[in-house]
Amino acid sequence: HRDLHSFPTRRSSDLVAAGSLSLISLMKIPIRNVNTERTIFLTGEDVFNRFRKIARLNHLHHDHWVILADDNTRVHCLPLLVNFLPELANARVMTIPAGEQEKTLARAAWIWKEWNKFGIGRSNRIICLGGGMVTDLGGFAAAAYHRGLPVVHIPTSLIGQLDAAIGGKVAVNLDDRKNQVGFFHVPDFVLVYPPFLKTLPARQIHSGIAEMAKSHLLGNPETWHKMKRMTADRLAKGISEAQEWRKWVLPAIQYKISMVRRDFHERNLRKVLNFGHTLGHAFETLSLRRDSEPMTHGDAVAAGMVCAAKLSVLKTGLSPTHLEDITTFLTHGFQGFPIATRDIPELLDYLKSDKKNRDSHTGFTLLRQPGDRKSVV
Repeated sequence: HRDLHSFPTRRSSDLVAAGSLSLISLMKIPIRNVNTERTIFLTGEDVFNRFRKIARLNHLHHDHWVILADDNTRVHCLPLLVNFLPELANARVMTIPAGEQEKTLARAAWIWKEWNKFGIGRSNRIICLGGGMVTDLGGFAAAAYHRGLPVVHIPTSLIGQLDAAIGGKVAVNLDDRKNQVGFFHVPDFVLVYPPFLKTLPARQIHSGIAEMAKSHLLGNPETWHKMKRMTADRLAKGISEAQEWRKWVLPAIQYKISMVRRDFHERNLRKVLNFGHTLGHAFETLSLRRDSEPMTHGDAVAAGMVCAAKLSVLKTGLSPTHLEDITTFLTHGFQGFPIATRDIPELLDYLKSDKKNRDSHTGFTLLRQPGDRKSVV
């Protein structure tokens, strides 16, 4: 095992590194360490004490930290963070409005102007404290500013903890189309503190359950077999408790890390993680344009996975029994989204801009059977 006190350095070889992550689980289970070139990934209820030790050993100066939060995480999560890390009490805090509609180039430009105003540079580190929108937007802004500022992600949502903050993909939306402009920008640290989930409204927990179901369906068939017998409501009620978090969330994190380590730049294997996202992103884009309270990312992905599973029966031989299991789980506990016949041309137009497309062909990630990593794109 590599000495985790050795702070990751920035080298040109990092651009082609697999980007694998170091995972330390600190919730009264054996510590596991997945070696990495760049990111140190810490998770557990003692995560901030461990981070403090690493920061001190590597002479990271807390007066150089900048915290990016949204309206919600500044109120509910920032006080907890400062309580655990008093060194951050004097850090500069920037607050952005909450919501996916803020993940835009215009909001990134506002962040850059603020950083420029206050003389933020490469000696500073950006802490992104929030869900997937904050880590996406903050990571994107950091990747572009001064050709790259170091980043620490502290995901506070379920989706952020098991998916969005892992893997170095950062992006903003363009004309409400999901993640059209982005980078691979690997964070120095990802710090997952499970009790942050207690600050979430039920709707956001349910959103994360969809991405969690995807990870188990793709990579942990034994866990999926147990999960499909439950409901999203039942899972959501206890997911922030240590035992339930270890049972359901930690394996999903480990699966995502394994995919990133094998295919950091999403040239092949990592594409399986897009299961349900082709139509899911189209549904989400339509919702963002149409509704004052758009559907969550998880609701959109749940609908997209049902569609992808039906396509899989037709194209890759997924059994009707597996389709029924997937459909039953993903149509209970998730918010539906009515689509009229008149919406179809607009949805098809959104599909044309999907990042997986090649040579004008729309790409779908399909499934042969749960746990099969040779899924088809």
